[in-house]
Amino acid sequence: LKRESRFAVVDASDTGAPLSFDDVWRYAVELKPDLLVIDGLHLLAGNDPKKSGWEVLKEGSASLKALAQQERLVVLAAHQPDRSAARRKEMLVPPGLSQVGYGFGVVESANRVISLSRSPYDDQQRLFAVLKLRGARDINRHRVLHFDPDVGAIYELDVEAPSDF
Repeated sequence: LKRESRFAVVDASDTGAPLSFDDVWRYAVELKPDLLVIDGLHLLAGNDPKKSGWEVLKEGSASLKALAQQERLVVLAAHQPDRSAARRKEMLVPPGLSQVGYGFGVVESANRVISLSRSPYDDQQRLFAVLKLRGARDINRHRVLHFDPDVGAIYELDVEAPSDF
């Protein structure tokens, strides 16, 4: 897909330095995507080397929210849990909001926070919970996804309508 004109991929190997939140903003304005995907939010650099990781990510997350609103695009960012979530037995429970890497500042600006973990039942399943769903009720109990990205098959199993639907 990298050869497709509708699909742009930018990473640190293209720039020769770590990408920053400012770089993301600049590329988004230039390339005008409908969907901006950031794989590894914690890998983006800040502009002030004196700031700690959580400060960089808090400011960067707010910057991404402003970018999404200004450019009318969807921003999907993957992030990591903190060490307490990683220490749990094989990460079989989706991490909670208190286990987001670098603190709650990362998810403060988000409209949705979806937590994902391995399933103990099947290698092609993942457990997920929607920990934050601005404008609606959160889905705190875990649900199950069929997860086979190699063939493009990612869908929820055993979908249940809410009892108050």
